[in-house]
Amino acid sequence: MSSAPLNKTAPVFFSSRSAQSNFAAPDAVLIQAPGWGVETPPLSLASLSSFGRANGYRILALDLNIEHHTLRTEKYAHIWDIDQSQWFWNNISCVNEYFQNHRALFEKHVEAILATDAPLICFSVYASCLESSFIYARLLKARRPELKIVFGGPHASLNMAGDYILCQTYVDAIALGEGEFIFCDLLKRNVDRASFADIPGIIWKDETGNIINNGKAEPIRELSKLPFADFSDFKLDLYKEPNRLPLMSSRGCPNQCIYCSEKVFWDTYRGYGAKRIVDEIEYQRNLNPAFYHVDFQDSLVNGSIKRLEQFADELIARKIQVTWAGQAVIRKEMTLELFKKLKQSGCVCLAYGLETSTTSLMMSIGKILSKGTEIDRLVSEAREAGLDCSYNFMFGMPGETDDDARASLDFLRRHRDNVGVVNPSAAFCGFTPGTPGYDEPENFGIIPSPTRDQYWQTLDGTNNLLVRLRRFEDFCKLSVELGVRTTYPHAKLLDRDRLIGNYYHHMKQYDLARPYFEAWIGKNPDDEEIKYKLQDCLLKMPDTEISIHPPHAILAPQVGHEHRVNQREPPPD
Repeated sequence: MSSAPLNKTAPVFFSSRSAQSNFAAPDAVLIQAPGWGVETPPLSLASLSSFGRANGYRILALDLNIEHHTLRTEKYAHIWDIDQSQWFWNNISCVNEYFQNHRALFEKHVEAILATDAPLICFSVYASCLESSFIYARLLKARRPELKIVFGGPHASLNMAGDYILCQTYVDAIALGEGEFIFCDLLKRNVDRASFADIPGIIWKDETGNIINNGKAEPIRELSKLPFADFSDFKLDLYKEPNRLPLMSSRGCPNQCIYCSEKVFWDTYRGYGAKRIVDEIEYQRNLNPAFYHVDFQDSLVNGSIKRLEQFADELIARKIQVTWAGQAVIRKEMTLELFKKLKQSGCVCLAYGLETSTTSLMMSIGKILSKGTEIDRLVSEAREAGLDCSYNFMFGMPGETDDDARASLDFLRRHRDNVGVVNPSAAFCGFTPGTPGYDEPENFGIIPSPTRDQYWQTLDGTNNLLVRLRRFEDFCKLSVELGVRTTYPHAKLLDRDRLIGNYYHHMKQYDLARPYFEAWIGKNPDDEEIKYKLQDCLLKMPDTEISIHPPHAILAPQVGHEHRVNQREPPPD
C-alpha cells in the first residue's frame, strides 16, 4: 500500500479530533512517535490523558506515529509491518535516514507543538520508537530550552534504556513503571513551577545537571478505580482496524519467566474487577457505536481463571455483542468447557506465550502456571471450541536442546490445522537487566554479554546467537512450507547479514564479519553504522584471538561471498 506523498499538503495533526481547547495552552502534551502499531490508537496515551483530565488538567494527546504512517511514501510502505519494523525502527541509521527524508514533517509537528505553549512534553517510548522520540525531543528542546521533557513507558525503565535516555541533554526526566500517578504529580509540580524533587517513580536532572533518583512508586493497587481510557483525541478511521480498541483487564503476570522484562515494569500482578471491565466495554461502545472488538493489552488475560470466567459470564449476561482477544498463558485450567464459554462471550483468539512445546523446559524457564498442562489437549480443544488461537515461540532458551528445538517443529507439523497463527520471535531469546537470566546468569549456565543481551551464550558453547538464529529460521521455513499462518512469513531473517556481521564483529572475528557487512551494505548502502564497522574490520584483520567459545555453527551470508573459516569450527551448511 502506498499513501499520499509528503509533498502533498496535509493539515498539521490531521489525525487528531481532540477538543480545540486542548490545543490552547494545555498543561501537557503526550506524544506517541513512530514506529509503533497502527492497528489501534495507543492505549498508553488514552489512559494517561484520561487520568490527567479526571484530575482537572488540560491534556493534548498526539499520535504522531499514525500521521507518519498515513503519509508514508512507497519507499517506506512496509516499515510498519511487524516483520520489517523489528529491525528498521531499532536501527539508528535507518531512523536518521527516515528523518532526513521527512524533515519537513518532523519540523511541522514541532512548530505546531510549540505553538500550544505547553510547558510539559511527555513521550511514551518502546524500543521501536525511541530514536524518533529523541529526534522530536531534540528539536523541541533546541527551540524552547525551558520545556520540561519526560520519557516514560517500558523502554524508559532502568532495566531497558533509562540510563541511555537520561544521558541525552534534551531529556529532563524519566518515569519508571506505570504512569498515572506519576503523570499527575508531574502536572501539579509543573503547573506550580516546582521542581520534580520527591516525586516517587521519577529520575530527574536538577538545574546543575545532577541526576537524582526519587525511588520507585508504589504499584496502583485498586485498578478498578482508574477512569476509563479516553480515545476522544484520535480519528479511529485512520487505523488499520477502526472498529477495534485496546483495553486492559490486568497488569503484570504471576509467572516467573527468566527473560521477561514486563514483570520488572509492572512489579506485581493485579486485575481489574470483571464488572469494571465490562462497564468500560459498554462505555466505549456507547461513545463509538462502530466499535465491536476489544484487543486486551494485558501480559495475560488468564492470570486469574476465576476472574476470566466471571468476565465471560458478565458479557454473556449483559448481552453485549463484542468480540475480543488477548494474550494468555498455557495452563491446565483452560478446559474445553471454559473455551466454549469464552467463545460464547465473544472471544475469537487467545495469543498463547507457548515459547516451547517441551513442558520440562517450560518449568525451567519459569512458566510456573503451565505446570501439569497437556499442551496437545489444550491446543486441540481450543480449536474444537472455535477459537483461532496464536502461539508464540522463542528460540535457544537456556536449557533448550536440539531435541527441544525439533519438538517445536514436530508441534508445528502435528497441529498445522489447529493453530490459527504462529508468532516466532525474531529476537530469539534475550535478557535485560532486572530479569533472572541477566541478574543471575550462573543459575542458568549462561555467559552474559558485556555489551548486548543478544550475544549471551551457554557455558558449554552449544547455544549462542548463531544457534538461536538457525533454530528460528528452521521454524520459519517449516511454517512457510506447511502453509501455517505466521507473523514472520520468510524462511530467513530479514536482517540476517547485519545481525551475523555484528555478532562476528563483537567476537572480534573480523574476517568472518566482513562478508556479512559487505552483503548488507550492498543492499542497504545508507547504513552508516555498518559502513563504519566494515572499515573497522578491514583495519583489524587478520583474526584477533577471542576469549570465549567460538560459534557453534557458521551461517553463510545471503550473497555469494567466500570467507575463511576458523578450523576450530564446523563447516557452513
